[in-house]
Amino acid sequence: MNKKGALFHWIIFGVIIGFAIFAFGIIDPEIDTKLKGDWQVYFLETLYYPAQKVELQYSAQQADAVRLFKEGIDSKGGFKETSPCGENYWNTFSEWCAPQIKDYFSEQFKEGKWNENKFTISLAEPIKNKNKEDWYEYNQIYTTDLSAYFNQYASLFSQSQQLVQQCNNHLKLKECLDEKGWEYTLTERKAQFSVQGIKFGLDFTTQEPYLVEDLSLQKVETGYEIVFSAINNADSYNLYHTSYSDLDSGHPIEIFSGVSPYPTKIPIAVPITDCLIEKVPGVSCAENDLIIYYLSTEEDLNNDYFAVTALEDETEGQIFVFVPLE
Repeated sequence: MNKKGALFHWIIFGVIIGFAIFAFGIIDPEIDTKLKGDWQVYFLETLYYPAQKVELQYSAQQADAVRLFKEGIDSKGGFKETSPCGENYWNTFSEWCAPQIKDYFSEQFKEGKWNENKFTISLAEPIKNKNKEDWYEYNQIYTTDLSAYFNQYASLFSQSQQLVQQCNNHLKLKECLDEKGWEYTLTERKAQFSVQGIKFGLDFTTQEPYLVEDLSLQKVETGYEIVFSAINNADSYNLYHTSYSDLDSGHPIEIFSGVSPYPTKIPIAVPITDCLIEKVPGVSCAENDLIIYYLSTEEDLNNDYFAVTALEDETEGQIFVFVPLE
């Protein structure tokens, strides 16, 4: 090797040694040598995951508490205690009692807040999960959307009002209720229902006379024979006939409003004789639970429609149906 090559060799060697000395001089021997991501793993395992576990436990506890509370009020018709209408009833013969479910939730879960139909339960202050100088702050919150639950009650309550309006004047109440298809037990004029997990009562007591439901007619030699079911406690009956064919059921004063000529009304007294003993035109008689009335007239009523109402204490019941001549 010539002198110039040897000199170049030593120069390179010196540069390498110089870089090495420089590097060792600037490196802090106390620097954190943990691999990138170690702190993040420590944070997740020590602070975040334990907090998430507590939050899940809190949500599960509140969800269970809400479920049990709903089951409790569902068994009482949606009421926290007793209905103002009595027991779990949604009505009496004169008023309706709607359960105030939102208020009951607010009373039961005093820390809860409403946002429309969403109910949020949370602790008042956030919780700080701390380890030495590191910490993670979080809130314990449970939110449930009760829209479907409220809609269920609103729908059942509305249907119940329609059912009472439809059936409370029916003497044969069970037949009317069976058409609805709801599970129920009946005691006199009061029914207990179990629908979609909700147990509630409806009162079908009425202050009006019951409807005359069974009505049949036929032409006889002396006129027309009208047969209908006797109504308990009825003081008398009214027989109506008209040539109008599109009249609905309801109170006579309402459904006959505007009808001209006004339908013919014939008062019928409660029978005092048995039909097996005597049948007199223009006089009613009784046969088992039926009342038979002979309408004696030379007028042609073959195209007329007939209806009968019951009267009790001067209160007239509603017309159930108009029946044509058989």
